Amino acid sequence: EAIPCYDKIIEDNNNKYLEECHLLKGQIFLGQEKNDEAIKEFDEVIKLNPNNPTAYFYKGYAYATNEPRDGKEAINNFSKSINIDNSDKLSFYNLGMCLLDEGDYKQGIKYIYDAYLLDPKFYKSLLKIGEVYLKLERYDEGIAYFDEILKNEPNNEFALVRKGDALLMKNNIQEES
Repeated sequence: EAIPCYDKIIEDNNNKYLEECHLLKGQIFLGQEKNDEAIKEFDEVIKLNPNNPTAYFYKGYAYATNEPRDGKEAINNFSKSINIDNSDKLSFYNLGMCLLDEGDYKQGIKYIYDAYLLDPKFYKSLLKIGEVYLKLERYDEGIAYFDEILKNEPNNEFALVRKGDALLMKNNIQEES
């Protein structure tokens, strides 16, 4: 229902809300899982304002969640968002997640940790790093990240479960040796 309203403003093509309307349409299309249409709207925003970090963020998200997924384009757009505004933890986190998906664990962990540094209560980033270390069978490093969460939130269920998993995996490896 909102899209016709935005289309009317876009149709006028001379309005100070043009950029915002394309951005909002893109977000609506993302919510409807119409990622290709969303990308077109974010491209319009970028044509109007090549320094809009939000457009690059959402365009990256659209590529990251599209079928088929385009990890390279997602990485490119999250990187552009960060180059314009390096204070958005979600751009760092999502860039890190895309890098992990591409198999670049070192850089993926770095960007996810950067998200945590921007917001030390963003425990989702520490949890993800711990999980990556478990996947790499580096249990003590994973446990250290879960412990960091538990130091600040002793009842964090996700960290408790993942720490328990890590201890179990570590013990199983030691028993096999």
